[in-house]
Amino acid sequence: MNNINVKDWFDIEAISKKDISSIFVDMRIFLQIKHFEEYSNYYDGNLIIENETISLNITNVRKKLKLFGFKSWQISSKILDNKTRIAILYADIEMNTELIKQEMDSLGWEFSDISEPFFIRNKQFIMMTFDPADLKDITHEIFKYDCIYHWTHESRINSILKYGIEPRNENSFLKYKPKIHLLKEYVKKQDSSFIGWQLYHNNISKLNGNYILLKISVDKLPKHIKFYGDPRCEPGTITKTIIPKDSIKIFAKIFYTDKNEYHGELYTEI
Repeated sequence: MNNINVKDWFDIEAISKKDISSIFVDMRIFLQIKHFEEYSNYYDGNLIIENETISLNITNVRKKLKLFGFKSWQISSKILDNKTRIAILYADIEMNTELIKQEMDSLGWEFSDISEPFFIRNKQFIMMTFDPADLKDITHEIFKYDCIYHWTHESRINSILKYGIEPRNENSFLKYKPKIHLLKEYVKKQDSSFIGWQLYHNNISKLNGNYILLKISVDKLPKHIKFYGDPRCEPGTITKTIIPKDSIKIFAKIFYTDKNEYHGELYTEI
């Protein structure tokens, strides 16, 4: 620990007095306010922040961090060892370190390293770096279910029914290995609907909200397939192996009316 060089990540000389003065005074209060707002914005108040971000797209991570009071100049990302890493530069305010770790963990990023305190224009700062969280093998759990589910846009359904569900990169810039995101059998209808909307919200290439929920029979999956926990979505699971077409059926359809706001739409089973 404490071996990271801040100057490798940030242009310290370019940080102005105006930048320094723009930092939110107390992140603890800011986070408490944001948590309350986000809990109260949805239909039943039961959705937790850990389930709100299901994409490791750097743009989405930056957007989330900015909601917590971070400025653009406090966030840096780069590809190292063929994977994207993130560094956060933050003022040394009491309790910030653990709060930032907590929020980044909820976004699917695990703490990597922390710098010694240092000063920029007479204000004390610390920098932390984060790596994508490791995936936990939960194959044994998944094979206890009768089925698992997968959201997809209607534009992909013909290909899926012909070739199966193929692992994909979430974002070619991120250099992550291709994988498939799925939902466990017990996920409630409302929670599943909200997760489907998040896919629509975070995918800039999808212009309409027509989505299909696919049902996958676990007993028809190849025995060598491995499943991993999704650190960004507790009801979710990930596999890096193709889901064969013979195990897939169309289960439900949904139409999301608004790309920018979730309106509680529920899917219709077919």
